[in-house]
Amino acid sequence: MDNYEQDVFYDTEELTLEQKRNLLEDAHKVCLRWNADVLDCRKSWARETIEISFEDILKKLDEDSHFVFIHRKGFLGASGDPLPGEYQLEIGFRTMRGEPDYYLFIFCDQKKLSKFLTKYHLEKHIR
Repeated sequence: MDNYEQDVFYDTEELTLEQKRNLLEDAHKVCLRWNADVLDCRKSWARETIEISFEDILKKLDEDSHFVFIHRKGFLGASGDPLPGEYQLEIGFRTMRGEPDYYLFIFCDQKKLSKFLTKYHLEKHIR
């Protein structure tokens, strides 16, 4: 597939919990959209989107949470422009405490990438 580009993952291991919170707050201020999900395997194997304030979901972030900063890419149209819904930043976390687990997804315009990389000294994850 010539018109497909792989997602780029960034290392966040070196960020402190405070820096992760700050990054999420900065992303929330400029986001296109955000949502929170819950997964309770005692009830279902599917995540469910929940109604929760940003402040309350942010309180669930802790040292054990799995934190991600991803430049989602994907398909380009015939014109060379990104297809709708592709090419954006995804920033968020998953709690790892057990039942239930909470997820936060924040989606931002990819034009904000350099701002985040510079401010939080993020580098591409090498696999």
